[in-house]
Amino acid sequence: MDINQVRFQNYSIGNSGARAKKETKKEEQTPLLETKTDTQMQQSKSDNVLNALSLQGIQNKAQIIPAKKELDIDALLAKYSNPQSAKRIESMMNDFESNVNTIANTVETEFPGVFSKESKNAFAASIYAQG
Repeated sequence: MDINQVRFQNYSIGNSGARAKKETKKEEQTPLLETKTDTQMQQSKSDNVLNALSLQGIQNKAQIIPAKKELDIDALLAKYSNPQSAKRIESMMNDFESNVNTIANTVETEFPGVFSKESKNAFAASIYAQG
């Protein structure tokens, strides 16, 4: 007795019709003019995928707006903080910059010429932020 057997062909457990014979129908032959080769079908599928990706890129392009103006840190500090917190922020930034520069110099000595200055500093900042 076969109870709850896993049938991989049917993707089911305990299917009562698992051993039923499948009826196969012979397909009618289609004219050769309408058939496409596998390479043509593959090419059309890949073209559809590329078209969809390009449309998605065009759709997302409008959402990316690069920053064009530099921030005036002194004006922002004066507007949003008091002098005590401005001094505290300046001391924290000096500490941050010195530690990031130390890590960036270490990265440069370990991997000379691999990173650009911007990516090296970003990498060093992420290392410092994790520690």
